[in-house]
Formats: sequence, C-alpha cells, structure tokens
Amino acid sequence: MLIHRGFTGHACRPHEKSGLVNNPFFQQMKAVSIADVLRVVDRDTGFIDDFQHVLGLSSKSRQYEVDLLAILIANATNQGIYGIAQISDCTYEQLSTIQANYLRLETLNASNDRINNATTRLSIFKHYNIQEDILHASADGQKFEAKRETFRTRYSSKYFGTSKGVSAVSLNANHMAINARVIGANEHESHYIFDLLMNNSTEIVPDMLSTDTHGVNHVNFALLDLFGYRFAPRYAQVGRVINELFNITEDKNQQVHISLRKPINTQRIMAHWDTIQRIAVSLAQRKTSQARLVRKLSGYKHNHPLLEALTEYNRLLKAQYLLNYIDDASLRNHVQRALNRGEAYHQLRRAISHVNGDRFRANSDEEIQIWNESARLVANAIIYFNSKVLSNLLDSFEDQGNAMSLETVKRASPVAWENINLRGRYTFAPTGELPKLEDLMESIDGYRPTIDK
Repeated sequence: MLIHRGFTGHACRPHEKSGLVNNPFFQQMKAVSIADVLRVVDRDTGFIDDFQHVLGLSSKSRQYEVDLLAILIANATNQGIYGIAQISDCTYEQLSTIQANYLRLETLNASNDRINNATTRLSIFKHYNIQEDILHASADGQKFEAKRETFRTRYSSKYFGTSKGVSAVSLNANHMAINARVIGANEHESHYIFDLLMNNSTEIVPDMLSTDTHGVNHVNFALLDLFGYRFAPRYAQVGRVINELFNITEDKNQQVHISLRKPINTQRIMAHWDTIQRIAVSLAQRKTSQARLVRKLSGYKHNHPLLEALTEYNRLLKAQYLLNYIDDASLRNHVQRALNRGEAYHQLRRAISHVNGDRFRANSDEEIQIWNESARLVANAIIYFNSKVLSNLLDSFEDQGNAMSLETVKRASPVAWENINLRGRYTFAPTGELPKLEDLMESIDGYRPTIDK
C-alpha cells in the first residue's frame, strides 16, 4: 500500500465547532429548576409510569410522583433521601417507603429507555448524526469516589488519593447515555463495552463504536464484528500501534510503502471458525458475558489454538481499520467527534453529582448502581429538555427562512446545564402550572414560537 510522505503517526483531534457544552442558546434562556425539568419531561414522555410497585400493586393515582422526583434528584446529586429531606418539602419517612417500593435497576432502566426513545422522535434528532445513515456511538469510563467501602470499590491514587472508588462506564449515542454500568476502578473498560452494546434496550441501535485506548483489547474488534458492529477506537499512541503491526519503508522516489510485519494466518481462523461462532451464540443467548469470556481466554496459554484463531481474526480487522484510519481524514474526525460527545456527557454527569461533593454515599454495590442510573436519568432528561428547545428553534427558524440560525441550531449540542438550576432548596409539591417552554425561550435571539397550521 502507498501512503503520503510526511505521515507522522499522530492522531488528528479536531473539535466540534459548536462547542461541547452550554451553547449560547441555552445561556439566553430563563433558568428552570431541575424538578420542573423532570416534570416537563414526564408530561411529554410519561417516564414515571415505568416505576412499578415491587409487589405489582396498581395505583389509581400518581401521588407517589412527587416523592419519586425527589428521590431521583437525591440519588443523582449524591445527597441521598435523608439529605434531600432536609432541604425540600418532602419527609424522609415517605421517601424511604417510596424508594423501597418503586426504585429498582429495572424500573430506572425502563424510564431511561422511554426518555431516550422520546428524544429520537424530536425534529432535531436526525441532525445529531455524525455520519449520514450511520449511528456512531462511544463508550468511556468516568471515575467516582465512594464514601463507603463496598465489594467493588478499589483504591486508585491517581483518581481518589487514599480513598476508594468505582468507574461508571457509559454508552453514548447522539449525545444520550443509552446504557451504563458501574465497574471496579481496577477493572479494564474494554471487558465491558460489548456487553453495554448487547444489553442496550433502547430503540437507538449503534452501527459504529469508538473508545479511547482503554476500550481496546485483543478480542474487541473480533467480537463486535461478529455482531455487525464496527469498532473504531482512538489510540493514544497511534504511531506506535501502526509501527508494531506494519513495516513502513521508503523507496528511492521518497514514496512510503506499508505492509504487514506478519501475514494474517487465515487458515488458523478458518480452522476454528465453528468454535468462534459457538462463542458468538453463547454471547447472543446471554449464556456468558464478555467479561467472563475475556477472563477465560486470559487463562489460556498464549499458543492455545482457539485463542490464536480469535486474536488472528482480531488482528485482521485491526489492520483493516488502521489502514482506513491512516487514509481517511473524515474517519479520524468522526471518531474524535463521537468521543467528544462522550466527554461532554461526562461534564454534565459530573455537574449533577458535584451538587453534593461528587462522591457516592451508597452502602452497597447495588445502591451505587441505582444512584448512577438515577444520575443517568436526570442527565438524559436534561438532554431531552434541551433537545426540545433545539427542536422548537429549528422549527421557528425554518418557518422564518433564517438559514444562518438554522445551521447553528443543527450543529448545537443539547448537553448543557447553564439553563438548569441544580442547586438550592427544592420544591416538589406542584405549586401551579408547569413552566411553558415558549416562555423560557422568549429571550433567545430571533426565536418566535411556531404557530400550528
């Protein structure tokens, strides 16, 4: 293969021109409380309906709604229900009862899915696509300190000093967190990204997944390819990775040639293809997980035939990807944009948790996961709310024929909290009508509400 002279081996890292967070559109809006944001989102999506009683009891009313909103914010902001009871109009006893009866991982996941699915039906959503006809997702971990020790919390002097913590790995697509999982701070993120994709229960199905170097291991290209996903990581030292895989030489005409250091052993892949497919079936049927599979493979000797076949298959796909990465500037740009969006989500997620010290105060691994899922729900609700703002702006500027403002809206990110009041004393009991979005948006330059025809 011939490549241009002057390739440095360094990754290209362009940034989204619209800015990652807090677009000026949102800075011009009137501030709204996070409790009202959740009410507006529930009015549009009905996500509270997914919080079913643990015993299957039905209720003719939604009196528990006020308490559920308080619990979600309490957990998302790391205050806990005792803390939120001190600064709101809710009592600890009532919050404790509602939390025990309604708040579970399955109800939180269903509510998150409903909010994310509703976002896809807004007019702005199609403009979130990085590539036309390809849904490009990213996965990345975010470290959080834990106040109390659990089985999963681990030391990490780099992130927690002398304390312990966990890593919250999120799967982000078109700005939204469509799945998440809490793992130990000592665990490798790459062992969980396939499971995040497979256990994604939203209507948002990624075609391509990008991670940083922490998402790469010796089987992920292969595993994702078996299920029709394209793996597109960003290597921190891409030049070193290329040099390890390829021979790069220069001829007398100063043209650079690239070839594999070691040919792909396709015979070895074919000899064990049936076993590789059986592994894929086990993963598809949830008989095993990626993390368990990687642990088992890691126990094999390096010359085990199946391990060699799978890693050779992985090396084939990795080589193809790197050649495309070298040659295609747009691919490098798309990978970076996807990762930028994940980082922007992390900033929003951090802003939510930072309300009360940025540390999980849960007593068990399950509680930490519940608090993390609560924070994901609050973040996704903010993204839905801001996406609705952008949809209204899109419709308004289309109606006015304002092409310049229209293009600005299409490039804007819904990951923002400048217009959201996350702190203060919370009032959850309804005190009147919900704020109208048009009233909150009236101070945005050029915005005029669209009249239904």
